[in-house]
Amino acid sequence: MNVWQLFLVLVKASFLSFGGLGSLPLLHEDLTGRGVTEAVFGQALAVGRMSPGPNGLYVVSLGYQVSGLAGAVAATVAIVLPPLFILIIAASYSRVAHLKRSQSALRMLSLAVAGLLAWTSWQIVAGS
Repeated sequence: MNVWQLFLVLVKASFLSFGGLGSLPLLHEDLTGRGVTEAVFGQALAVGRMSPGPNGLYVVSLGYQVSGLAGAVAATVAIVLPPLFILIIAASYSRVAHLKRSQSALRMLSLAVAGLLAWTSWQIVAGS
């Protein structure tokens, strides 16, 4: 697996999870389909759990085991990009927060999320 493919997989997992071990199922599914073994995952998790700091640092170890030093750098950049992206969005939102369009868009977004949560809850309760 080349470094660019590894970076794209790690960025996707990082954007779709909330940190820690939340990205593990996504990474496991994507990377085992591309030839990464269970032993590599186990070693990366062991190193990540033993090292001080956040639980999500296993991703850097995983990147190193898959593609060497370039993979570790790609993994580091991949787990840093989503928080930076959110900071940029938050900074730009402060410029348009007072506009009525922005307030209406957020209201509609919250209604859509509430509808999705209601639908998901109904599916769980109904047993589908």
